[in-house]
Amino acid sequence: MQTQDKFLKRHLLNIVIPMTALALSACGTMSQPADRAEFEYPQSNSFSGNFLAGKAAQIENRTDYAARYLLRAHEIDPENDDLRRRAFLALIAEGRIADAEPVARVLVDENPEDLFAIMTVMDAEIRDQDYQAALDAGVKYSGCTVHYVVPEVDSGPIIAQAVVPVLPGDDAGTLAQRILKQEHRIYPQVIRWIAEGRVSVDEAGIVTVADANAPDFAQINPVPEPN
Repeated sequence: MQTQDKFLKRHLLNIVIPMTALALSACGTMSQPADRAEFEYPQSNSFSGNFLAGKAAQIENRTDYAARYLLRAHEIDPENDDLRRRAFLALIAEGRIADAEPVARVLVDENPEDLFAIMTVMDAEIRDQDYQAALDAGVKYSGCTVHYVVPEVDSGPIIAQAVVPVLPGDDAGTLAQRILKQEHRIYPQVIRWIAEGRVSVDEAGIVTVADANAPDFAQINPVPEPN
């Protein structure tokens, strides 16, 4: 576990888990019809009904439904280890990392070598420390970064960043939720850019995203009063 500790810091999770989510979503699927958003799954109170609905949702690339129904099936059969992991991966694919954390802790207890479960637990613990440290330092902005993995912690080439304000009365929980919303935006976007072959890194380690728009703004917190 000591060798894993350095390797499995948040910088690794930042790129590995979104790539995992992409692989899960794409596995065994075809392009979806235009009316895909209107597809409805039947309600069921049985294990088999929820399990089959979850499997169907995975085939249809509906990670939201997959997570919902597989979790229902797991509630009916909580001792089903295989189902627990399926539900966990569905949550990761949907980007519901906070909901996946308690399931990940059970998976780690069952299998200390479960890489994705370990990363999910470590990410939650590191994030809690980081958010409180930011508040204690009195910073006015915080945020999140997606970057490539290198052996040194948080040192890989940066692909994208998001910035959020720290507001009066924030605690670690409220700040975390504000940052999480931006994580859900930039993680899928970065993976899409990589999949499209638009991301390149030069010899100096500077990342360029082809045909991406640069922001044109400056933020001040607190907002200055008008003259």
